[in-house]
Amino acid sequence: MFVSVAEFASLYEVGEPSRFAYPTPYSQALADTKPRLVDPRGSPSDWHMHDAARSGLLRSAGVHSMILAPLVQQGRFLGLVCLYRTRRRTTPFDHHDVALAERITDRAAVHMENARRYTRERTAATTLQRRLLPQNLPEVPGVRTAHFWNPGTHQTHWFDVIALSGARVGLAMGQIAQRGLRASVDIGRFRTAFATLARMDLAPDELLAHLDDVTHNIQQEDEASAAAGENTRVGEARCLYAVYDPITGGIATASADWPPPLTTAPDGTTSPVGVPVGPGLGHHSSYELSRTTLEPHTLLTFYSASMLHPAHGDDAFALIQHAAGTSAGNAQAACDNIVYALMGDHARGREGGTVLTAVVRRLAHDDYVSWTSPRDRAAVADCRTRVRDQLEAWQLDDHAFATELVVSELVTNVLTHATGNPRVRLIRGEHLTVEVSDDSTTSPHLRHARAQDENGRGLFIAATLASRWGTRYGEEGKTIWVEQDLSPQESGLRASAR
Repeated sequence: MFVSVAEFASLYEVGEPSRFAYPTPYSQALADTKPRLVDPRGSPSDWHMHDAARSGLLRSAGVHSMILAPLVQQGRFLGLVCLYRTRRRTTPFDHHDVALAERITDRAAVHMENARRYTRERTAATTLQRRLLPQNLPEVPGVRTAHFWNPGTHQTHWFDVIALSGARVGLAMGQIAQRGLRASVDIGRFRTAFATLARMDLAPDELLAHLDDVTHNIQQEDEASAAAGENTRVGEARCLYAVYDPITGGIATASADWPPPLTTAPDGTTSPVGVPVGPGLGHHSSYELSRTTLEPHTLLTFYSASMLHPAHGDDAFALIQHAAGTSAGNAQAACDNIVYALMGDHARGREGGTVLTAVVRRLAHDDYVSWTSPRDRAAVADCRTRVRDQLEAWQLDDHAFATELVVSELVTNVLTHATGNPRVRLIRGEHLTVEVSDDSTTSPHLRHARAQDENGRGLFIAATLASRWGTRYGEEGKTIWVEQDLSPQESGLRASAR
């Protein structure tokens, strides 16, 4: 590669690989990886014949002395430095110049290899982090989402959207003050812990409290590693978690040192959610829960704190508000407009950032039904009748047998083992969901009854007929929920069972 004074032309364009003919002094330097001093005028002319184009450039530029110094690091060839003396300076290179060139290229090779390793590690870490993020966000009836994620130089962000029981959806965003492959590993640990806790149907404040314990344990492990000489500290961790219920329109939110999300009404009015911002994770802290009700088609905007960094004196928060306000009712447009407004600045873009937008909806009133039954064994038969009639109205007759059986067993369990009147709810969506609630907070236990046992099979039967099931706790007791798949194949299996 030629880099020289203005009258010295280059054989190849900048960025284009140089090709060296064989045999020439260039190929010899590449072969033995040793620097050499060459006099193109005094050396035999044979090699000029093999590389006529380069020789012509040397002659036209008046090159009378040159040094060829390979760039080598730990046996890896990185490039070739070519130094030329032209008619502008008549003193030829000498062996002192060769020694100086060798020292310079040795130092340059070290820096180049470090840069290659950094680029390789950063590329691998970024690729791994992308793979650890949700590849396909779940399609849930209550929200329509869009997202943006860009890796940062000093922190690593993550986000998640999780379909929960009862047609609810969990929206989360988090960050750790770390980068590189270690950050990718910790992001995987955080997301796994978060997804596990979220699927336990914990309230946002309870989930953050448990995630705080997880963070503290990871920090203790990192301190032990640091004592052994490893630089693995996870740094400050932050998180925001919200749960939206499309039946009531309510949203519950908790924050661990994360900026409150924005709500944009259908008329474009934008304001932050009034959620108390608690301390970061890992400090044995507690978190407060905020509850509010959203209008249908309200836009929710979650964003990372890194996007609030000022650039050229602008007001990043005002830019986010304006972008969200002009995109009311459209999650994808809001996400794109926020990125256009903020991420064009190089400094802010280098810090990375995450945006998650969601337009909330309400379930239609004819997609769910609920009732409260008396504490009477005769109520079981009434529940079965109501289930059969409702599924017939929904044209889900193929699921009637299994659903009647599930409701019958769960209501019987409430009457036998729990307190309060059984409350039943059916929800039609991508799944058929059965919920039975009571006033007890005792945890249900899935038993495998023996052949001679006369009871103890209720929850086992419900779990067998379900695609998934679980328990969630509220302020007034607990709810056991059972989901059945509504796919055609599953419908065929239900019909066969009937």
